[in-house]
Amino acid sequence: MDPVKSWLQQLVVPLRNSRGMVTVEAAIALGSLVTVGALLISGIGIMATTIAVTDAAGAAARSLAIGVDYHPPAHIQITQSQAGDFLKVEATAPVVIIGKVSASAYFPKENAYANGQ
Repeated sequence: MDPVKSWLQQLVVPLRNSRGMVTVEAAIALGSLVTVGALLISGIGIMATTIAVTDAAGAAARSLAIGVDYHPPAHIQITQSQAGDFLKVEATAPVVIIGKVSASAYFPKENAYANGQ
């Protein structure tokens, strides 16, 4: 018998056997499912934080425009500035995957606030 052919048969015969392939496929599928699940949960968290930041920016702009103090949630930071007759409020909050989420809101100043009263 040809030694090359014998060596080739010894190499090919184990490849024909699919024993253990189900375990490998299950491990890959399980890893993929865990990754997709983690990304979905992170996406929902990012969306919730975005909604909270947008709401906080709008509420802060409204309350500061009429001269009322606003206390945002603990994880949201508020900065304000004036842009003509409008107040600009920017709210930011940390997010796990992308770093931070921010939103801006503009609101016209009330007359009493604009006159410094």
